Amino acid sequence: MKEHIKRFLFGGDSFKKDFIHQIKYLVILTLAFTIAFSWRETVFNATKSFIQSIISVQSLNVLSVLTSLTVTIFSVIIIWIMIKSLEE
Repeated sequence: MKEHIKRFLFGGDSFKKDFIHQIKYLVILTLAFTIAFSWRETVFNATKSFIQSIISVQSLNVLSVLTSLTVTIFSVIIIWIMIKSLEE
């Protein structure tokens, strides 16, 4: 009985393994978000320069929307390709 209560409150061996696994995923996710956040401005500015070289846009708002749209479309295409390539 005492062992069942201890296992219920503190978890068993599988709980500890799963907890460590979840902590690893949390660290990976945090670092991935940090990397993506640091590259965000670089990708945006490079795409903005590319859009400006193709299209003559006077309004900064229109340029910003076109840049965001381009990055979004490009990202969705990459996601779609990755999903299709990882299908079984």
